[in-house]
Amino acid sequence: MSVNNTYYALNSLNNNSGQDNTAIGAYAAYSSIDSSYNTCVGSNSLFYNTSGSDNTAVGAGAICNNTTGILNTAVGSSALEGVLTIPSGLPQSVGNQNVAVGVTTLFNNTGDFNTALGAYAGLAHTDGSGNSFLGAKTDVSDNTIIYTTSTALGYNAKISASNQIKMGGLNLAGDYPDVLIPGTAHFEKYTSGEY
Repeated sequence: MSVNNTYYALNSLNNNSGQDNTAIGAYAAYSSIDSSYNTCVGSNSLFYNTSGSDNTAVGAGAICNNTTGILNTAVGSSALEGVLTIPSGLPQSVGNQNVAVGVTTLFNNTGDFNTALGAYAGLAHTDGSGNSFLGAKTDVSDNTIIYTTSTALGYNAKISASNQIKMGGLNLAGDYPDVLIPGTAHFEKYTSGEY
């Protein structure tokens, strides 16, 4: 028997038996069956979530296609929305303990412990884990490769390997920005060259 659930709007929190959920918006947490401690605000937010708990989704379609992923936070329209599997057309988990802030951030994500901040940040990223995308349009350079523990920092920066920090991305003229360090920089290991 569900307890302490709050819902408002057409078919929000439609069949849930869990507890301490809040769903505001048409079809918010619509498919939820046995999940608890979720908060979703926006139409279709957490729509396919069945048993994933402790998720926070704010924005239309936020974490929409998640099924079992837990401890995720998404703020923005279609943030951490997730994808439908091909050819079945069924939703899948968007992973666990991810943070996505901005429109369509981490849209295709299925990995864990990823962070994206900025419009379209991590849009093409799929099942890598431990990655950070900080800035609008930061992403992976190839979405067929799984990257881990890498960081893209600055508009349009794209990681191209695991265990990498990419600072700044190509601008409209095809140039990378200069990296200025006003203080002293100390490098334990340093290799000069093009990457």
